[in-house]
Amino acid sequence: MTTHTSRLRRGILTLTATATVLAGVLASPAASSAAPAPPAPPAPVTTIVHAGSPTSAVNRVAQFYGAYIDALHDSGHASGRDSGRDSGRGPLANALRAAYLTKDLRDKLRKWENDNKADGVLRAQNVPAAWAVKYHDTNGNQVLSYVRLTWGTATQHRYTYLGVQSDLRTKLISGIRAIPRPAAAASTTRPQDRPVQQQHPLTQSSPSGV
Repeated sequence: MTTHTSRLRRGILTLTATATVLAGVLASPAASSAAPAPPAPPAPVTTIVHAGSPTSAVNRVAQFYGAYIDALHDSGHASGRDSGRDSGRGPLANALRAAYLTKDLRDKLRKWENDNKADGVLRAQNVPAAWAVKYHDTNGNQVLSYVRLTWGTATQHRYTYLGVQSDLRTKLISGIRAIPRPAAAASTTRPQDRPVQQQHPLTQSSPSGV
């Protein structure tokens, strides 16, 4: 009887020790059967290449020059001989002028183009390789933007500059003139008069690039 009881106790102790070891193994991280955590989602893209607002007169200037230069570039417009003629620009360029420029400015440009045999919007006979628009000043109901046109190649190029005046109420472009290279100056005016901030201080692009 005593021998049987001793054997029973040893069996119970053995089972208890085995259960303890198994519990420790199952609780260890290495033996965990839980699936690995999914990878973290990629960070959102925050770089803005182009942005704008329909309430910004300066943004309208950028939209106009970007679309206008694209239209001339895509139509193969590069000859000064037809630069002062509506037919030489193509229907899209003419439609953009009608949508973004005041009638008074369109009439003045037509006269200037007939006299100079060049495109009055660009003040040039050919199509630039790139453009950039920057807010400059607000005076009453008029907003002045600077437009920089790039001519040539990436390694050999030059710039020309335009002063573009817009009506703050209608957002239409009411004046374009050639200007010397503007001095760098900080822009100070009401937020609604300024272009939406971009990755770079200039709203810029090229008809053949991103």
